[in-house]
Amino acid sequence: MKKIKYFKPVVLVMFGILFFAGFYSCEEDEVQYENQFVIDGDIGLTYANMDTYTYQKKIVTDAPSFDLDPEDIYRFKLLTVTLKDGTAANLDEFAIDTKSGVITIDNSNGKIIPGETYSFNIGVDNVNGTILEANSFVLTVFDIPLDYTITTDVVDVEFLDELDIATITYVDTSTGGNVVEDVTY
Repeated sequence: MKKIKYFKPVVLVMFGILFFAGFYSCEEDEVQYENQFVIDGDIGLTYANMDTYTYQKKIVTDAPSFDLDPEDIYRFKLLTVTLKDGTAANLDEFAIDTKSGVITIDNSNGKIIPGETYSFNIGVDNVNGTILEANSFVLTVFDIPLDYTITTDVVDVEFLDELDIATITYVDTSTGGNVVEDVTY
């Protein structure tokens, strides 16, 4: 049997060429998406709109319904929140769970505005880009349902006098009269 002395180096060179050619061909197959938003995407994203009062510290929506295959890779994101006059709200108080789409509003600092309507534009990221769901959730914030009266506007008090300065009465004007449970003054 005759040995070929150049066989091993030739095989190694051929293997190296095929190996690098495989990497080069993979780089060419990389998909690039030109359009970040897929406007015509329809996943049937539906939230139950909410009505609330400003005294609630934490407001949480139910999970929305939507038509996505559970095996699809997707992610919810909060794009914008607008007020009824069309101006943008600060997003610091609003958060969305990226997998379930549940929206949480942190009102512990009392920053949501009484009498205001907030409209939420939600994006759903997938491999094709972002599906924009405009005004998919609406939060209506009622005015504080409280009418009050003060019996005495001006009181003359002298040093070390003890007396009732004024009496304050309030009426809960909400439907059913059961929103304001405790008033501190």
